[in-house]
Amino acid sequence: DPVPAPPVWPPLPLVPTREEVAPATWALLEQLNRLGATPDEPGLATLWRHLARWPGFLRLAEAEMAPLHEDGTLERSIRQVLDIARVEGGRLAHLRPFVPALPEEARDVIERYVTHPGLVARMVAVGLGLAGMMPSASSRPDAEAR
Repeated sequence: DPVPAPPVWPPLPLVPTREEVAPATWALLEQLNRLGATPDEPGLATLWRHLARWPGFLRLAEAEMAPLHEDGTLERSIRQVLDIARVEGGRLAHLRPFVPALPEEARDVIERYVTHPGLVARMVAVGLGLAGMMPSASSRPDAEAR
């Protein structure tokens, strides 16, 4: 039997600019962005801007995630993400056929981006936490209708 074609998803809307987001929602984005952040954070994580169209969800996310920030759970999760990424990254590094010649500045940017606890690792932990808050497609009440 042929495999059915996957459903066609509409394109994801562009990330809204600050001007396109209500001031109260932008303030909530900034508050959410501080969860798990370090004092030297460079800016607002794109994930929050993608979710700006759903302020009700953002309020729920803040209510669920703020206690995890306060009790240190989020920070521990971020550190675990970094630890796992270092191990798995090391395994991937052995697969490359050669070591590329990179300018030192480029190497520094990459190193900071992937090892800084407030950047990628933070948003992986936060994003997985948010995903865990939502019911899976098969557990939603309307799942049988799909």
